[in-house]
Amino acid sequence: MPDRYKEHVEGVGCNAVNCIYNDNSSKKCVAESIMVGGYDSTRKTETFCATFSDRK
Repeated sequence: MPDRYKEHVEGVGCNAVNCIYNDNSSKKCVAESIMVGGYDSTRKTETFCATFSDRK
């Protein structure tokens, strides 16, 4: 994980183990900010984390 991502986004947990912004040890998002995708969603299942970036 890059050094610039040290602190987690307050109140945002993460279970996406392959995302570079997930601190797998604490299950917290460490991105500077997040974007939730799913414009015009009416259900939780229609939304997604648009900030996700694969660890590769």
